[in-house]
Amino acid sequence: MSELCYWWALVIGGIGVGIGLVGLALSIWFLRKNETVIVGTLETVDLVRNGDMEQPYIQHDGTTIVAESWMPFFSSHGSELTSQVCQKPEFKPIPRSLADYRVVSGQHSQCWFIRWKVMDGGVYQQVEVPVGAMLTFSAHVQAWCSQSDSPLSDDGELYFRLGIDRSGGMNPYDPEVVWQEWVRGTKNFQRLEMQFVTIAPRITVFVRAANKWPMSHNDAYVDDVRLELESGGSPSGEVTWAGLANRYREFAELLGK
Repeated sequence: MSELCYWWALVIGGIGVGIGLVGLALSIWFLRKNETVIVGTLETVDLVRNGDMEQPYIQHDGTTIVAESWMPFFSSHGSELTSQVCQKPEFKPIPRSLADYRVVSGQHSQCWFIRWKVMDGGVYQQVEVPVGAMLTFSAHVQAWCSQSDSPLSDDGELYFRLGIDRSGGMNPYDPEVVWQEWVRGTKNFQRLEMQFVTIAPRITVFVRAANKWPMSHNDAYVDDVRLELESGGSPSGEVTWAGLANRYREFAELLGK
């Protein structure tokens, strides 16, 4: 009886050692092939051009100077915020050397403004994108809307919003444009953001500002605009089921040789 137990112990021990060796070999195989099983860290790709609103600036007319890769737009009608007729704003760059608090990144920000009137306008850009991708559109915005000449006053009401034409149209007042809700601008930069899924290979992004009442200063500042696409697959360290299946299949083939 004791001899039988001895042999059973040897068999069970051998099976355990065999399982352990298979597990060790499988682990080594997975580690060697981890470039396809353990996928890399997500990388963010910015698709917008000149989101930092840097030079050169293009002069479209005597009062419209806009950062390269961007185009201006404005309404000559009323806006959703006021029944008054909107007027054409002026567009200009703001250098960091002139007002550091008006710039988020780089050396310039884009400004458009009007005095003692109401405006509804902004800048836009067409962008090539992959179809079916989840994108994040964001911008930093700041307002100087006040009767006061103090540049950090914001007692008036100037609002911002981001918009997307997922078909690549360039008319900001087209009903097909998807807009986020208006956000009141302040003397401090705020980051606005919206996410969406692309349906066409070209989209248009809009940054828009409008004041509710005609104040002495109605200035909109925009900087650090981004259109971000996450690439690289799954988050770092995440094991994909497809990768696991491939590795087990390859390992089984090795055992069968």
